[in-house]
Amino acid sequence: MGTGIGASITTFSPGTTISSSSMNSSLSAINSSGISNDSGSISTSGSGTMTLPGLITQVLNSNPPAVTVSGTTAGTAQLYEIFQGTFKMVLLVMNGYQNASGTEQTIALPTPFTAKGFCLSGNMKVLTPYASGSPLTNCVRQITGLAAGGGSTTIQSSITSEGLASITAAFSAIGLGSGQASTATDIALFFGT
Repeated sequence: MGTGIGASITTFSPGTTISSSSMNSSLSAINSSGISNDSGSISTSGSGTMTLPGLITQVLNSNPPAVTVSGTTAGTAQLYEIFQGTFKMVLLVMNGYQNASGTEQTIALPTPFTAKGFCLSGNMKVLTPYASGSPLTNCVRQITGLAAGGGSTTIQSSITSEGLASITAAFSAIGLGSGQASTATDIALFFGT
């Protein structure tokens, strides 16, 4: 058997709770090196969610369920909420998505952003933050220039393609655009509170 980190790996079944209070004697060497053992526990839901109460108050879902919207013309848009809690992180993936109709489709966030967020978008469609079923007006600060002493922004209602923007209000859904003449296959990352 080898020595060092990873030489002895224990595998646990989904749903197993690991209680550090029962491992205190085994952790004395680690604790004396400055890492605290607060008698917390680590648990897993068995579906990709690991919770570390007392240690981390966020929920990290490494395999979140997809919220999927099929384009009226082609493709899909899928949303994955990776972090839920005070800090949120959402990945929006478009796979050949197109909505040529005149009505904008929206995709709901499993856990809404309660204060504000930021968006880094690839070659996407125009994205619009929504709250309570309505598009937000003039709550997007699209970055139009970067400089050593600061940058410049444009106040608008939607996030443009290939950009970085801040969203200055709470939002619960993302509008995916309308009247589109072509498809989009790319990603956008939203993060904030």
